[in-house]
Amino acid sequence: MYIKHFRLNGRPYTQGPDPQFCVPNQTVDTTATRLAEVMAGRGAAAVVSGGPGVGKTALVNHAAAIAGDDATIAWADIRQLEPETLLDQLLLGLGMDAGDGSGALSAHRLRVAVSEQNRAGRSVTAAIDVGTVTAERAKRLLRLAHLIGNSSVGLNVVLMGPHTLHKVLDVPGMIHLRQRVAVRYRVRPLSEDETRNYIGEGLSRVGGDPGGMLDDEVPGLVYRYVAGVPRLINTMMDMALTEAALRQSPRVTADAVGQVAQGLGWRTLGGKAPGPRPKATQPPAKPAAPKQNEVPPKFVLDENAAPAPKAPEPKERAPELTTTVDGALAAAAAAQPEAAAESQEPQAEPAKFESPIPGMGLPGVPDMDPEDTSATGMLRLEDLDERFAEHVFSEE
Repeated sequence: MYIKHFRLNGRPYTQGPDPQFCVPNQTVDTTATRLAEVMAGRGAAAVVSGGPGVGKTALVNHAAAIAGDDATIAWADIRQLEPETLLDQLLLGLGMDAGDGSGALSAHRLRVAVSEQNRAGRSVTAAIDVGTVTAERAKRLLRLAHLIGNSSVGLNVVLMGPHTLHKVLDVPGMIHLRQRVAVRYRVRPLSEDETRNYIGEGLSRVGGDPGGMLDDEVPGLVYRYVAGVPRLINTMMDMALTEAALRQSPRVTADAVGQVAQGLGWRTLGGKAPGPRPKATQPPAKPAAPKQNEVPPKFVLDENAAPAPKAPEPKERAPELTTTVDGALAAAAAAQPEAAAESQEPQAEPAKFESPIPGMGLPGVPDMDPEDTSATGMLRLEDLDERFAEHVFSEE
């Protein structure tokens, strides 16, 4: 409706993972170029994290466009499906038949499919949306890490998920995958200025005139409703253009944006309806100083009131400070002989560190420092007890 009303060449805002979902800037372009290098390599990995709708998939698509025909992307989403379907999803993404569910056949077919792509001069990247990493999902990712470590298979991995994905990769058991990560990027929402540019570029891309189609306050108001999340910007602007067309209005007004937000049940940042800012309140007036000849009122004592407590007796004078550390310690010991005597009693040995993670101390399981997240902390997941994996990769 609004395409005809505003005489546009198409819909300026889409809900799908369009590469134009990203706002071109120096950071996005640099990150996309680095991701493209990962996609063109062999055995490399990258992590792209962010909240829902900020443009993780769009960024990966943008990088794939930079890589061009030399890179093939196989998409997989294990957020809602069973983790054991990961290899089969990648096979289907490469146009191959899935396995029989055993895992071994799927892994073999994936090796064959990737090798065929490599012989044709194309690298293959598995772009996986993982969401929360559980024990089962971690096992599948590590099996894939072993697969990309095969010198005969040119397979790369790009993981997409929430920001907690970085913390999960720092678990020592994920060493095989973490050592292959070449790029880590946290996608953030757009700023208010970037939101304004994003809205304007969307309209200009389809032949629209942002200055003639939008009231001046519309981009800022949209930002206050959506906090810079591109997916929500698309939803808001798509429906605001529709609202303006229904009203037969030549421009999108702030009232149209507010009407759309009310219908969607959205609130502005802070949860308050948009409106004029409250006027600054005047600070309370200070009490007037007494006049020169005016006598301040006297306090009247209550005869029935309890007597004021006496001031504490002054303690003995503390020893003078010495100029050396040894002298200060000696003076403190002389001033408090009882405390010094108590300090001579034998003290209990400090408690030794005990790992709170189940599964430690078992035969054949190497000791580990749970704080060690370095890239060289060698600890294989297959060396760990199942209870440890469930603890580390639980939904909590």
